[in-house]
Amino acid sequence: IDGVLPGDYVLGALEFRGEGNDTPQHAEVPLRVDGSDIPNIGLALEEVGRASLQGTLRVDGANVTHPRLDSLRVGLLPAGDSTGTGDFVGNGGYAAVGRDGSIRIDKVSSGQYVVSITADGTGWEDFYTKNVQIGNRDVTDSVVNFNSSRGVVPIIISVGIDGAFVEGTVTDENGKPVASATVIGVPDLALRNQFDLYQRGESDQNGHFRLRGIKPGSYSFYAWNTMDDESYMDPEFLRLYENARTDLTVSPTDHQTLPLKLIVTDE
Repeated sequence: IDGVLPGDYVLGALEFRGEGNDTPQHAEVPLRVDGSDIPNIGLALEEVGRASLQGTLRVDGANVTHPRLDSLRVGLLPAGDSTGTGDFVGNGGYAAVGRDGSIRIDKVSSGQYVVSITADGTGWEDFYTKNVQIGNRDVTDSVVNFNSSRGVVPIIISVGIDGAFVEGTVTDENGKPVASATVIGVPDLALRNQFDLYQRGESDQNGHFRLRGIKPGSYSFYAWNTMDDESYMDPEFLRLYENARTDLTVSPTDHQTLPLKLIVTDE
């Protein structure tokens, strides 16, 4: 592979072995490229993706009205996508939840993962992921070290109904409301590898914003004039705006008002 720019990489290989065997052999190795040639790299292929996560998702609370459970999707996402470590992270995937709350994600390889839940449509705005157990271990708000090479691994997910509600107004340096500002709620430092905990919204024509379904805990809130990507998940990016954050701790069913000052970037 020629012309590789300096940086940190993961070199991977897959071998598919024809019809009737859709489980590939796989290998990955982390690399740091500093401008010099790297000869004689060894990639040891092995079978992966024979494990299966199977279990259930339930809504925590009796007689709770909610949309159909099959409008939810459970994701097992490589932890490196959020941590930026470049470590071997395996391959997970997304799977729709069954109407009865059943969960099944097949062909999971060993690696490090983050569990994420997304919803199709509306009705889940005030809900959040409350508890996750994989292999009879509590892995809520943590990176999952998945080391099963084959077989069925149990998973149980509980969705909470007592999420907090934070609203407020974004103003500029003159105290005037700002429309179309991007408002971000960033979780506590130890939980920043959890995709589901980040909150994102936009101020309306009056500068007003609303963030719903916030899991109880501590957050830092920011309001940028523009944010087209997910730079706010990068610790180095956030360090540039340490003095512009507003910290807030929310409890179950909280409804808090939070004024925010606009952060103007160079872009």
